[in-house]
Amino acid sequence: MVARVTAERIQNLAREMGYRPNPLLSSLAGKRFRSPNAVDNTPLAILNFPVLPHGEDRPGAYEGYLLENARSLGYAPTVWNLNAGTDAGRLYRTLYHRMVQGVVITGSVDAKEFGRAFDWESFSVVQCARFHTPQPFHIVRPNIFQAVKLVFTKMREMGYERIGFALGRHPEPMEDDEARYGAAISIEASYLARPFRVPVYDGPILDMKKMIAWVKRYRPEAVVGFSVGQYWALRSEGFDIPDELGFSSMHIRQDEDGFCSGLIQNHAEIARQSILLLDQLIRSRERGFASQPLHILVPSLWNPGTTLRRVGGENGNVRALEAGSRT
Repeated sequence: MVARVTAERIQNLAREMGYRPNPLLSSLAGKRFRSPNAVDNTPLAILNFPVLPHGEDRPGAYEGYLLENARSLGYAPTVWNLNAGTDAGRLYRTLYHRMVQGVVITGSVDAKEFGRAFDWESFSVVQCARFHTPQPFHIVRPNIFQAVKLVFTKMREMGYERIGFALGRHPEPMEDDEARYGAAISIEASYLARPFRVPVYDGPILDMKKMIAWVKRYRPEAVVGFSVGQYWALRSEGFDIPDELGFSSMHIRQDEDGFCSGLIQNHAEIARQSILLLDQLIRSRERGFASQPLHILVPSLWNPGTTLRRVGGENGNVRALEAGSRT
């Protein structure tokens, strides 16, 4: 026991010297890591930043899976829903003094601006899923190239030959947009003969008039849309789906859009891999920004839906592939 006067004098000196307690040493002193396998309810924080503008990943899309996986490993996770008005400095101090060891980020965060008051170096950090621009963190996210190739392959199996990619671009530049566009161009050049290639739509994602004008101009047999919203826009314009035009979406919310053919991002596996990676970082004492950020890519899942139908025959696809190999 230390006398109150002595304790106050030490605390005043510490403040004058700019001393801050080390959370790692504090956790060790609290025997949170008695052995490499002893987690003992170590605190974690799940920081839900605002989702991407007009994005398909809603608040909480990963939250339940992150909580479940963190608890299964013995951690004590807490969810923090943030917004533009969040006091980053206050949040940092709260997490720091609660001896939080690891942070999972969902949504879109400006690490540089937010980090002016939030010291990332105090925590192990993993970015879960989508983002605007790459951050200096280890990231677990969907495999964009695999997703584009998967939906294309499924539509080819149905017999479609003139497949148009209506992927579009977000109002703010995104690496995901570049990956989708590059994958579509590469796949068309590799697998479709020139007569079957449709120029990729790269206008604004939300500009349905431009997207519909693109469909009317190039008349694809089927469209790979960015979102299910494009399906409803095409329906409103009078397109008969799937009899007149096949449609599949890169992003399907299974609970609401299960009727639509396309891809479901594997939220459960993305969350699981995020927690496993965070656990590894905590145990190896790796904190803050990563000198060589890893990107763990998780495949998306195919949802058959009802917006595609089997057309043509196998011979048509064979002829298209043979022609493509000669051009």
